Amino acid sequence: MNKLAVIVVAPLSLVCACSNDEDRRREADAELILEAEDEIRKSTLDPEAVKFRNQRVTIYAAEGKGVRRVVCGEYNGKNAYGAYVGFTEFQYDTVSEELTVPEEGSLACM
Repeated sequence: MNKLAVIVVAPLSLVCACSNDEDRRREADAELILEAEDEIRKSTLDPEAVKFRNQRVTIYAAEGKGVRRVVCGEYNGKNAYGAYVGFTEFQYDTVSEELTVPEEGSLACM
């Protein structure tokens, strides 16, 4: 009976460990996305009105710079007349803290 308990408990503990790693990664990604959103809001006319969609964290290897975590997505802000201008793609490098609007087909945001 004790052998059966050990056999059943061991795999369950491995599942929990993987689940905890996944939860930590999701939390870290959520924090990076919030950081990127804050940077975008700082650059707009009406920070509270900015809308976001399709945010995600992408990991890629940059030549000579090692592995990078980049937040990609789209935002829509208002112009001086108070009208939304349409969604624009963005890319936020979490290492350099650089916010850019990538060219279509950019490797980092694919």
